[in-house]
Parts: sequence; structure tokens; C-alpha cells
Amino acid sequence: MPRERYVEANGHFAATRSVSFVAGPALGGGLVQLLTAPYALVVDGLSFLASAGLLRSADVPDREPAPDDGSSLRRRVADRMRYVWRDPILAPLLRCVSWVNLFTFVVQALLVVFASRELGLSAGTIGLALGLGASGGLLGAVVAGRVSRRLGIGRTGVVGLLLFTVPTSALVLADGSDLAKASVLAAVEAVTGFGVMLFDVGTGPAIALAALVAALAVLWLVGSPVLRVRAIDDVPDPDPAVRG
Repeated sequence: MPRERYVEANGHFAATRSVSFVAGPALGGGLVQLLTAPYALVVDGLSFLASAGLLRSADVPDREPAPDDGSSLRRRVADRMRYVWRDPILAPLLRCVSWVNLFTFVVQALLVVFASRELGLSAGTIGLALGLGASGGLLGAVVAGRVSRRLGIGRTGVVGLLLFTVPTSALVLADGSDLAKASVLAAVEAVTGFGVMLFDVGTGPAIALAALVAALAVLWLVGSPVLRVRAIDDVPDPDPAVRG
């Protein structure tokens, strides 16, 4: 894949992934109600086997490995980790993504439990709401390339990060009828899905806290060169000696 087409290619990949986010939750919720959760998990496991089969059938030419310089695997890993940690662009991105993933996974672990136990929604309703909300991710994948060309890759990532994290705290405000609560769930999923595509028992307070703390990941990018990156070509090539 040519370097200048990285953003476009990543947008296509994100679009296909977001399609699965649209269909997956709705299908999963229906299977749970129809077959019960254990059998739905069996179907989920079979889907991974099917995915592995499709990947195995892909005809992708292997890249030539880098020449062996005689150093040990431990030395090569250490050299590359040291390079990433010191790089002015890669280092803040690594810290940012690690931080946001930690707390958004807290949200994801609690989301279905929260929607079921505290919002009182059925498995089918939750799946439908998440499936409808995932359309925001599909839209984000479609427009991400245009937005990044207008704002620059760095600023687009910051906007996406904030849209991915902050709206999740609105889940604890969901109230009223099942339709109203499902609508809030779908809306939050749509906005956060759009954001992530631009970037790529007490559960209520935990969700709000995790969402807001995750938003602080943007602080890792403040003052870094990431905000000045408008295109892939603005990122300097790594030192060939480190790249190996």
C-alpha cells in the first residue's frame, strides 16, 4: 500500500468494521433472546472460525524480511521500544491510545450490564439500540478522510477522541420509557462511534467516571508535534538503523 494512501485505506478498513458493528449487536441481541446467552456465545465462536478461514484464503504476498544484523530478539525489541518511547510523535500517541483504551474498555465491560440491570432494557432492545447507534461509526469511516484533509490528521484525532469519550457519560442520565432510554443509548453509541472512527449494582457512576477520565487522554497530545501533523508525509521516516 503506497504511503500516500494510508489514510484512505484505513478509512475503507474502518468502514467494513463499522458495518459489523451495525449488524453484530442487533443480531447478537436477537440470538440471546432466541437461543439464550450460552448458545449465542457458541455462534460467536463459530464466527471467529469463519473469519480465520477467510483470512487464510486471502492471497497477500509476503514482504521480504529485513536483513538479520545478528542481534538477539530481546535487543531488537528493546531498540524499537526505545525508539517509540523517545519519538516526539509516536510516544504521545502511544500514551494517549493506551490511556483511552484502558478506560473505554471499562465502559465496554459495564455497558450491557448497565443497560440491562439499571435501565431495564431487554437483550433485543439493547442489541437494536447498539446496532442503530453503530451507524455513526459507519458515517465516521466515510467522512474521516475528508475531515482529516481539512483539519489535519492530528487535530482530527483530537476531535475524534473527545467525541469518542465524553458523550458516554450521558448514559447515566437515561430515564423515562424504554424507548427514551434506548434512544439515549443509541445516540451515545452513534456519537462515540463517529468519534472513534475519526481517531481507530453501581455501574452508572463507574461508566460516567471512566468516560470522563478517558477524555483526559487528550492531555498526552497537548504540546506534542501530533497537532501539527496534517498528512502522513509530515511524519518523519524512522531512523533506518532502528527500523531494521
